[in-house]
Amino acid sequence: MSDTNEELIPKLKVRPATQRDIFFLNWGPELVKNQFNLASELLKQQITICIALLSVSLIFDNILKGDDRWKFLILLSFLLGLIFSFIGLMPFDRQQVCLDSPDDIEAYQKDSLKHKKRCIKASGAMILLGLSLIIFKVGILTINT
Repeated sequence: MSDTNEELIPKLKVRPATQRDIFFLNWGPELVKNQFNLASELLKQQITICIALLSVSLIFDNILKGDDRWKFLILLSFLLGLIFSFIGLMPFDRQQVCLDSPDDIEAYQKDSLKHKKRCIKASGAMILLGLSLIIFKVGILTINT
């Protein structure tokens, strides 16, 4: 019986770890830890971009002259982008995290990172929408003149 079981088990070939393997094995944990910080930094930068675009849109009224609906949509998109960025920076709310359980901590980290990524995407979409509306509005003004 042992002869048949040995035939089913695949023979593995083992090779020594290369410098490249060691590099990536050492770099992997740092990469995972830095994802959270990178997401937070992106949200902070999106806050800066939204505030700048909102301010420019309010100060330079000649960009948005004409129809008030366009102004409202442009300002609303930048404001929503700002709100999504702030929500992403807020601490992730979860019922309970057991700090003695690695599985709970890992689940919290994954959920928190997923929350930040959603907020980054939503804020980025609002910024893109606002800029697209400005480009479209300026294009209409250029054609009409």
